[in-house]
Amino acid sequence: MRPSTWGRAIATIVLAIIAAACAGGASPALSAPASPPNGAPASGGAASLAASAPPSAAASSPVSPPASAPASAAAPAASGITGTWKGTWVRTAPVAGNGRYTFALTQSGDSITGTVTATGSACLTENPVTGTIAGSTVTLEVNDKGIAATMKGSLSGGTISGTLSVTCPGIGTGTGTWHVTRG
Repeated sequence: MRPSTWGRAIATIVLAIIAAACAGGASPALSAPASPPNGAPASGGAASLAASAPPSAAASSPVSPPASAPASAAAPAASGITGTWKGTWVRTAPVAGNGRYTFALTQSGDSITGTVTATGSACLTENPVTGTIAGSTVTLEVNDKGIAATMKGSLSGGTISGTLSVTCPGIGTGTGTWHVTRG
């Protein structure tokens, strides 16, 4: 084969592979013609190179379609926390105790506002709540009537679980866990 014929043969094979990959079909360049073009010998040359290419060559394309960016798992929906959340809390120190929480929450961006209604607590009853969400981490705080409470948790589907610290004026600080579900 003359050098100019080699260049055309290679260009034809490359274009056939690209066209087949873009169309999703098999490349005609991967199956050698019954008789070589221009009377070239059956062994050697561009046709036999194309015919000996591994099957994976047909599957891989030098031109890939753009991949769509995956949705970020860490980013919550704009109103992912908005709604009513109900569940329990357990005080583990200094004295064991437990009760129920009901949160009515509204999310705006990464900020959360609302109320918490608690049963069984030495000082939390119905108090305003503020907080934030960063990825799946939820932090809720009460700073009302001398009460300082922080509830940190992890959002997973329709559940938030985590740790809490509640300081009641004149009584002290209790720590423990909490778990609430949407609804």
